[in-house]
This record gives sequence, C-alpha cells and structure tokens, in this order.
Amino acid sequence: MQSGLAIGRGLNRHIYTPMFLRSMKPKAVAKWAQHPGLFDKDAMLAAKDLYSFDNVFTAPVHGFKNTEDYWKRASAKAMMQDIRVPALALNALNDPFVPANSLPGPDDVSSSVCLWQPAQGGHVGFAQGRWPAHVRAMPDAVGAWLLQAAGLCVKPEESRRG
Repeated sequence: MQSGLAIGRGLNRHIYTPMFLRSMKPKAVAKWAQHPGLFDKDAMLAAKDLYSFDNVFTAPVHGFKNTEDYWKRASAKAMMQDIRVPALALNALNDPFVPANSLPGPDDVSSSVCLWQPAQGGHVGFAQGRWPAHVRAMPDAVGAWLLQAAGLCVKPEESRRG
C-alpha cells in the first residue's frame, strides 16, 4: 500500500504516474473492447493517478473490492513468513517507489528469507563504484548468495537488516 501511495506523491506523481497511465490505459481500453462493460471505461480514461486507475480497473477486473483491498492482498509481504525455501529479498532503502518503512524486517519473514537492504540502489539500479564494475555489484552479490551452501544468509556489507 505504501508503494502505491509513494508513486502518487511528489516528483513521482509528475514523472512516473503519467508514464504508467500512458502505458496502462490503452491496455485497459483493449480489455474493454474484448469485454464491453467489464468496467467503467469513461472513469478509467478520466483517472489521473494510479489509485483511481486501480480503483476503477485493476481491482474490480481482478476480483478485489477496491484499491486498498488490491494493494493489501496483492502484496507479498504478508506471505513472507510462510516461505520455506531459501529466498533472497532485495530492496534498496532509497527506492523512490517502495518506502523503507514499508519493507519487510526480520520479524516479517521466515528464517528461510535473507533480507538484503542496501542503502543505495534506487528502484532497480544498484550501481556501485566506477564503470564497468559498477553494474556488476548487484549481480555479483546475488550470484554469491545463490552459490552459498546450505542456504545460510550471508549478505553484502551494506545490509541494514536481517
């Protein structure tokens, strides 16, 4: 839920929201053409933010009551206590879409989950150092985690939690 709210505030609202809506609205119109009356097409076209779009299209089309219900039940965080195989959850603390206070902490995950939450990385960047090594930091760290024996949680030094 925090991610949905974060993308609708500040600079995100002015840059990313219009970009996402430009991509998603034509797909919704195509879905409406396949299934006329499936949702309120005019309300969807009038949506100015992701909250409104999700409320009129995404939530009802996928069986959710509304945006809040969709954002809450579609989140993986509530299920991370049930993970029983080794898993790595990677989230940068400076992600502009996923606020750090909404990230899972050790009490939110099973012992099979290794949390890696570096201070930097943005939404998907994780660049560190100088070219060309800077693009290798995250893949190298994930690869090392995958190669470790017995699923022990050995995180890169920058991790804050877990």
